[in-house]
Amino acid sequence: MRLRLTFALWLGLAASAVIASGSEATAQIISDHGIFGGGYTGDGGYTGVGNLTIAPTIIGYWGVHCYKKSYTGNVADVYSVANSTVEATLTCSNGVIGATADNSSGWTLATVKSTCTSTSACLATTVYDQSGANFCNGAACNMLGATTAPEAPALVYGNGTSSCGASSSFLSSGNFCLYYSGDQTLRPNNGNWQTVVGQPVTYACVGMQTSNSGQADVFADGGGVSLSWQSTTTVQAYAGTSESVTSTSNAWHGMFMSADGASSLLQVDNGTANTSTQGTASLTTFDAPAMGSVAGGGSYFTGYLAECFLGMTSPLTTSNDSTILANWASYWGGGIP
Repeated sequence: MRLRLTFALWLGLAASAVIASGSEATAQIISDHGIFGGGYTGDGGYTGVGNLTIAPTIIGYWGVHCYKKSYTGNVADVYSVANSTVEATLTCSNGVIGATADNSSGWTLATVKSTCTSTSACLATTVYDQSGANFCNGAACNMLGATTAPEAPALVYGNGTSSCGASSSFLSSGNFCLYYSGDQTLRPNNGNWQTVVGQPVTYACVGMQTSNSGQADVFADGGGVSLSWQSTTTVQAYAGTSESVTSTSNAWHGMFMSADGASSLLQVDNGTANTSTQGTASLTTFDAPAMGSVAGGGSYFTGYLAECFLGMTSPLTTSNDSTILANWASYWGGGIP
C-alpha cells in the first residue's frame, strides 16, 4: 500500500512539474488529452491512425493531425491571404503539431493560431502525405491547392467554441481543421498513381457538412470512386453503384467506405453499416483522389475536414471502424461518438 501511495504521489507531482515547466508541446498532451489516458496509448503516449492495427494497408494519409508518433515532418503549408504568401509550415514531432517559419516574417505556431481563426485568413496550400508509402510514382502524394479559384481550403485554428465546427459541435480547442465553401479542392502533386489501385479501395475521413445543395464530394477521384454527401441527411459511397446511409449535417462524423464488390461497406460513426455492393470501379493510374471536389468537377462540398486516408489490399471491418472512431473521438472531440 505504501508503495502504491508513493508512486501515485510521485505521478501527480511529475505531472504538475511538467505542466509548470512551460513546455507548450508537453503541456498540451497532458491538458488536452490526459496523462497516459484518452486516445494516447502505446508508442510513447501518443496514438495516431498510423499506430492502429487495421485491415487495409494505408497508402495515403492527409490531415492536420500527426499520422503516428514516429512521424517527423511536414503537415501543411500555411498561406496568409493578407500577405499573399506562405508564411509557415505546420510540422509533427513526437505526436505534437509545431510550426516553422517559411520566410523572414518569422511566423511561429502562436502566430498561426492567432491569425488563422476565421475561414478567410489562411489557406492550406499543401497538405502533406504522412503515410510514407510514396505511392505517386515513388514520391509522397502531397495534396496541393491553388490560391485562386478553384482554390485550397481555408486552414482554421479551433478555439473549441466558435471555430472548426457549427451549432454546438466544435473540435476540441487546440486543433486545426480545413474549411470548404464551394470549389475548394486539394489534389495530389502528381495526379497519377504509381499503379492501378484495384478493389478493395478504402476511404475514411473526419468531417462535417454545414449545408447541401446536391452531391457534395468529400473524398473522390475522377474515375468513379467517391465518398460524398447527397443531401443534408444522406452519405453515399460510389464505385459504379450507389450505397448510402443516413447521417446528420452540422455535426462531426467519422466516415468509412470500402469498395469491395458484393462485400463493400459504408458506415458513419457507429451507425448501422450498409454492406451492399458499391460496384467494381478501381482507382486507375490517372485518377488520384482529391479532398473535396475534383477541381472544376462540380459536386462541391461545404463544411470541414480534419483528416482522410486511403487504403488498399484488405477492406475495413466494422471493428476497424470502431477502433479508428475511438482514436478520432479522443483526439478531435467535437462530439464524434
